[in-house]
Amino acid sequence: MKSIKIIVIIAVLLLISTSCSDDVTSPPVGAECKLISYTDSSNYYYEVEYKDDEVFSLNYYKFEANEVQNLVRKIEIRRNVLNEIINIVYTNSEGNINFIDSVYRNQSGLPYEIVTFNGQGDFVEKTVRTYNNQAQVTQESNYKYKDSWEINSVNVYLYDNENRVIDRAYEQYLTNGTRKEHSIYKYDDMNNINKSVDIFTLFDKNNFTSVITTYTSRDGNETISTKTYMYEYNEEGYPTKVESTTSSNESVTVRFNTIVCD
Repeated sequence: MKSIKIIVIIAVLLLISTSCSDDVTSPPVGAECKLISYTDSSNYYYEVEYKDDEVFSLNYYKFEANEVQNLVRKIEIRRNVLNEIINIVYTNSEGNINFIDSVYRNQSGLPYEIVTFNGQGDFVEKTVRTYNNQAQVTQESNYKYKDSWEINSVNVYLYDNENRVIDRAYEQYLTNGTRKEHSIYKYDDMNNINKSVDIFTLFDKNNFTSVITTYTSRDGNETISTKTYMYEYNEEGYPTKVESTTSSNESVTVRFNTIVCD
């Protein structure tokens, strides 16, 4: 059994230079790296625990005055003997269960339905996935539970020839109409460090350089927002710093990754 639990002083990370460049070389083939922790400008610190080289849990802490504060919540990932994720358990700082995601797989072993229960075991919501013959998720339908399952929203995805999502059409169903989003994604050619901890993400190969999203309100009004990303990478081609800027409100967020490579 192999367990890794490392907490890195974030204050050191905050000394990293803010200069970034898109002129980076391709990462070495076969680099084995793990995301150990990260902090973001919303003042949260996230610690990743591994067991047998697989993500075991994510611990969320408040981060204030350059110090890690009290635990806010914990996410534990449970697997079967085939190393497939079967449950994701969300607990608060006192260890009480808030939610449990139960994962159901199709005959090909792909997770086609994820059902969320609250701490009392009641239905909350579920997500149903549709795949094409390349095992790509083409549609995700989200349902809320109110005496019965009611459709809440639908995502439809398109991919490029490198198996990356380049187009997402989103529609949320409201009592007085629908709200829509349409996003276009562009990427760098570097490694994505989040794929092992952002459970069941479709954005798991490279990193965003820009996301252009058109929002359509239920009244038909459209607004466009562009989010751009700048990175600093380590020698293995993983981002150690991510700075994202949103055009609609000119907000800037920063995330620092602590990465350990074998």
